[in-house]
Amino acid sequence: MPRFVLLYILILCSALPLRAGLIDSLFVNAPQDVLPLLGQTERLDLLDLYDYRLKAEVENRLGGRSLLEYKDSCTLRLRISDAESWEMHCVPGEGGALLVCLNSVRAAGEMTRLSAYNLSWQPLKMAFPKPDSKHFLTAAPADSLTDADLSALHVLLPALPVAASWQEGNRLQLRIDASALATDLRRAARLCLRPLTYEYRKGAFVLQ
Repeated sequence: MPRFVLLYILILCSALPLRAGLIDSLFVNAPQDVLPLLGQTERLDLLDLYDYRLKAEVENRLGGRSLLEYKDSCTLRLRISDAESWEMHCVPGEGGALLVCLNSVRAAGEMTRLSAYNLSWQPLKMAFPKPDSKHFLTAAPADSLTDADLSALHVLLPALPVAASWQEGNRLQLRIDASALATDLRRAARLCLRPLTYEYRKGAFVLQ
């Protein structure tokens, strides 16, 4: 083989992205009931496309499109379909690292299911925050809302979905999604509701 061809191949190989290692392996080996729409072949294809800085999108088992949106050494975010997203976070725990997964579905508002696993994908019992809807309430200016809107919002709050997002510093933010409400009540929700942020410390989520 000519030396310049061999040199070109070596340069090309050295430029190829390296796998993130653990996060990739965890994603590929997640049980089918965790990611039922993606088999191992599709997951490997997503990782390859992402690592080569191409659009990391594949066809899932329902014939829709799934997109790997982001990954680093501790985090992986996936848009499973237009109505569903999934993310995995590897966080330190008292007995070693663990996985926190967020599965969000958008229908009449966004709702998130939280789950935790060890690195072998065995489910862990974790006390995720489950605040009462009234804890999301904050004081609104007295002249900004009618009594009727405020009363109606208070009645509807317990039935509204709660969405979760993972923040930097191993923090979990919860918010009530009021997007399905009528216009006047959505305005009331914007004025009256606040997100709640919890920091994961020593095996527990602590309200900030």
